[in-house]
Amino acid sequence: MSRMRLVLLAAAVLVVTLAASPVGAVTLHVPGDFDFISDAIAAAGHSDTVIVHPGIYTGAANRDLDFGGKNLTLIAPGGPEVTIIDCELLGRGFDFHSGEGTAAIVHGFTIRNGSALRGGGIYCQMSSPTISGCVFELNTATEAGAGLYCFKADPVITACSFVGNAVLTSGYGHGGGGIQCNASSPVISECEFAENSASSGGGLYCVFGASPTVEDCDFKENDAYAYHGGGLFCFDNSTPTISECRFIINTAARNGGGVFCWNSSALFVSCDFLANEAFGGIYGFGGGGMGLLGSAPMLIDCDFVGNHAPRGGGINCRGGSTPSIQGGVFRENTATDGGGVYCREASAPNLRGVLLEWGSATSGGGLYAEEAYPEMTDCIFAWNVATGADYYDGGGAVHLHLSDAIVDSCAFIENSGVLGGAFHVRDCMSTSLSATTLAGNTADQGSAIYCRESSASAENCIVAFGVGEAVTCVSAFVEFTCSDVFGNSGGDWVGCIASQLGYAGNICADPLFCGGGVGDIAEDYMIQDGSPCAAANSPCGAMGRWGVGCASTIVESRSWGGIKAMYR
Repeated sequence: MSRMRLVLLAAAVLVVTLAASPVGAVTLHVPGDFDFISDAIAAAGHSDTVIVHPGIYTGAANRDLDFGGKNLTLIAPGGPEVTIIDCELLGRGFDFHSGEGTAAIVHGFTIRNGSALRGGGIYCQMSSPTISGCVFELNTATEAGAGLYCFKADPVITACSFVGNAVLTSGYGHGGGGIQCNASSPVISECEFAENSASSGGGLYCVFGASPTVEDCDFKENDAYAYHGGGLFCFDNSTPTISECRFIINTAARNGGGVFCWNSSALFVSCDFLANEAFGGIYGFGGGGMGLLGSAPMLIDCDFVGNHAPRGGGINCRGGSTPSIQGGVFRENTATDGGGVYCREASAPNLRGVLLEWGSATSGGGLYAEEAYPEMTDCIFAWNVATGADYYDGGGAVHLHLSDAIVDSCAFIENSGVLGGAFHVRDCMSTSLSATTLAGNTADQGSAIYCRESSASAENCIVAFGVGEAVTCVSAFVEFTCSDVFGNSGGDWVGCIASQLGYAGNICADPLFCGGGVGDIAEDYMIQDGSPCAAANSPCGAMGRWGVGCASTIVESRSWGGIKAMYR
């Protein structure tokens, strides 16, 4: 938040506060009526207002400020740029511990150089003050909440900046460079968390069932220097609600560059995760945007762009995590395994209506699963790349190892890999694709599917215009039903699927995509009304992800995919 905006906000709050003051309320000034802030607070009563004028306030009488249970207003109308409480590393700014409510207001200060075991800037225990328009900078805590610490407290924190605060030690419960919420439910809105650091939760740390509501906040360049969650760390049954927040260039030594959730169930709505990085630590995991361990978050319309980690550039799921990911975009995320999403240890991510594009990894440019159970519905995987050439690498879009996956009503468009342009399926018992379009994918072996020592099935699918053999099997079997395999440069119904053409409704005919190259994948890969894959023309029902989207042309019917294939 800009300094000018904070100043204007301070002035507005002052006007509103004075106008709303009850009859008999007193307004005190520092300096003027009192030289020290603590003396003015001691003299003030409920509903009184203390106005602190610009200056740098130091010394014992201007720190460790205690409202003593009074719901009064302490305001700096000049704003935080010119009204500074400097604790000189000898104490904290404020201590709320007497049941103050939201009518206890602190507004318009910079609180800096605070130092304490917990809550270097402000400590809140069983109290819920309103903190607005303040800047917390260069505060430290030995254990928790360098900027602000909440214990069984529900403060309202609005339009504040937490910059350069640090928790100095690592250990269980140690964290929250900006804020730690311990069994607390604060409301945090329009705040900035920048360049804060802690062993975990560089920006914000939630523990012991904390359930903060965080709205329209920026988490930028925060660092978890020892463990997890550069921007945000959720632990021990915490249930934060995070909406319209931005996690940008945060880092973690191990997992969750942007966010890490451990045995927690968070809700993320319309959040952006941009260029975060997790280094993986000695175990080499990661989750550049988000790391999960035994957690079940819900993500609605969240975007992950340009994040990086050894495993799971966008999201890393472990320990039986079951995230629900609804909508949103994964773009240009990178990793060794799982450019967009990585899951293992019986995790079962559910992706619905997600676009995963331009991801890159050695294996699984879009998604990598090992001993996991991903489910994908109404998703699009486009232009993802797997660069690895070993037998255990590949899957431009998806790599499955010892996993069972369900894929329904999805599209895999122009992905590429050495082994499996769209899918690499290895040592898997049951992978099923239904009502799915795989078009224009590229691989040395298996432009659509590379299947090794596994079994898979495809029903009501279109596999078309790939570069390379459509399906490659190595001691494996892929069963097709009511599907169209056509126009793949290395062969269609060949190899392990050669005997299935003409049986169970399988065909080899141009699917007649609408095309046009308009840049919208759905419009390009809908089918003409004369397509053999249209429900009206197929005895066994519609094939592919999208139905009819255009009329057949009068001239010779040729699909957009076929035209593009001519120029490869």
